[in-house]
Amino acid sequence: MIATVTIAIAVSFSAGFLVGAIMERSRRINNQAAIKAVGVDVYQDPALTVPLTEINWGVLEPGEEKNHTAYIENEANVPIALFLSTENWSPLNASNFVALSWDYDGQPVEVDGFVEVAFTLAVDPAISGIDAFSFDIVIVGSG
Repeated sequence: MIATVTIAIAVSFSAGFLVGAIMERSRRINNQAAIKAVGVDVYQDPALTVPLTEINWGVLEPGEEKNHTAYIENEANVPIALFLSTENWSPLNASNFVALSWDYDGQPVEVDGFVEVAFTLAVDPAISGIDAFSFDIVIVGSG
């Protein structure tokens, strides 16, 4: 777990009197997500040569969103639709403050075809008590 807390205090004096003080606090949350694929393969590149097994989202601030592009290939012998879910959240309550979505439009992925998707990870600005989290992304192809 990595947590960084920055505290800055600005104080100015005018004619010997304290004029103002500002306190700033920032919080960084470290995380990652493993990818489980059922009936599909997931890649980092449109040439479908580099498998994507994990997304390291880096450090996120409360209220921040990050995107990650992936390429999902149909490994079935029929056209399929894709379904997204998450599991194995650590800590368990992280799913109350973090949301994963994607831009897949529901169109069937043809046999031996692939689709480019953008995952979006959004952290609630009110997140508290969580300095690091992880979870699994589950992508299922069904046809």
